[in-house]
Amino acid sequence: MAGASDLINELNGDVFNSENITHLAQILSKRINQGFVPLEIREQIIKWSDCISPQVVAKYFYTTLFALLNKDEAHNPPPWLN
Repeated sequence: MAGASDLINELNGDVFNSENITHLAQILSKRINQGFVPLEIREQIIKWSDCISPQVVAKYFYTTLFALLNKDEAHNPPPWLN
């Protein structure tokens, strides 16, 4: 099962409990206090985002589903982990 924490890391964001407004406020405060994201970090995030494009995710979903249906355990890891 996949969730936000499978995609989000310290580089590109934070994950919060949607039922915990205090946690959300802490995360927002932390990010605001960090100031602007440097250009080189923004460029890394943009490059990383290619691995979660609809086309890439659809291909991963298709190949994973195909592998599971054929009982092939040698399918590729999620592209966002590379």
